[in-house]
Amino acid sequence: MNRIELMEKVSQVSGFGISDCDNVLSALEKVLEAELKVAGRKRCIFDTVYGFMTFLKKIREK
Repeated sequence: MNRIELMEKVSQVSGFGISDCDNVLSALEKVLEAELKVAGRKRCIFDTVYGFMTFLKKIREK
Protein backbone atom coordinates (compact mmCIF):
# COMPACT_ATOMS: atom_id res chain seq x y z
CA MET A 1 0.00 0.00 0.00
CA ASN A 2 1.45 3.36 -0.96
CA ARG A 3 0.80 6.71 0.72
CA ILE A 4 -2.09 7.69 -1.57
CA GLU A 5 -3.82 4.35 -1.04
CA LEU A 6 -3.31 4.71 2.71
CA MET A 7 -4.80 8.22 2.71
CA GLU A 8 -7.79 7.02 0.68
CA LYS A 9 -8.39 4.12 3.07
CA VAL A 10 -8.07 6.31 6.17
CA SER A 11 -10.43 8.82 4.54
CA GLN A 12 -13.01 6.10 3.87
CA VAL A 13 -12.81 4.68 7.39
CA SER A 14 -12.73 8.01 9.21
CA GLY A 15 -15.01 10.12 7.05
CA PHE A 16 -12.41 12.89 6.89
CA GLY A 17 -11.19 14.41 3.63
CA ILE A 18 -8.04 13.16 1.97
CA SER A 19 -6.20 16.45 2.66
CA ASP A 20 -7.00 16.11 6.38
CA CYS A 21 -5.74 12.53 6.33
CA ASP A 22 -2.56 13.70 4.59
CA ASN A 23 -1.97 16.22 7.38
CA VAL A 24 -2.53 13.57 10.06
CA LEU A 25 -0.21 11.07 8.35
CA SER A 26 2.49 13.72 8.00
CA ALA A 27 2.19 14.53 11.71
CA LEU A 28 2.26 10.83 12.59
CA GLU A 29 5.45 10.37 10.56
CA LYS A 30 7.09 13.24 12.44
CA VAL A 31 6.05 11.82 15.82
CA LEU A 32 7.27 8.33 14.95
CA GLU A 33 10.54 9.70 13.58
CA ALA A 34 11.15 11.63 16.81
CA GLU A 35 10.28 8.60 18.97
CA LEU A 36 12.55 6.33 16.96
CA LYS A 37 15.42 8.80 17.30
CA VAL A 38 14.93 8.76 21.07
CA ALA A 39 14.87 4.94 21.08
CA GLY A 40 18.29 4.96 19.47
CA ARG A 41 18.78 1.27 18.77
CA LYS A 42 17.23 -0.55 15.84
CA ARG A 43 15.99 -3.46 17.92
CA CYS A 44 13.86 -0.99 19.90
CA ILE A 45 11.99 0.14 16.80
CA PHE A 46 9.38 -2.62 17.02
CA ASP A 47 8.82 -1.97 20.72
CA THR A 48 8.48 1.76 20.12
CA VAL A 49 5.98 1.36 17.28
CA TYR A 50 4.06 -1.32 19.19
CA GLY A 51 3.90 0.89 22.27
CA PHE A 52 2.67 3.80 20.20
CA MET A 53 -0.03 1.65 18.56
CA THR A 54 -1.10 0.34 21.98
CA PHE A 55 -1.35 3.93 23.22
CA LEU A 56 -3.55 4.89 20.27
CA LYS A 57 -5.77 1.86 20.83
CA LYS A 58 -6.29 2.81 24.50
CA ILE A 59 -7.25 6.35 23.51
CA ARG A 60 -9.70 5.05 20.94
CA GLU A 61 -11.36 2.72 23.48
CA LYS A 62 -12.09 5.56 25.94
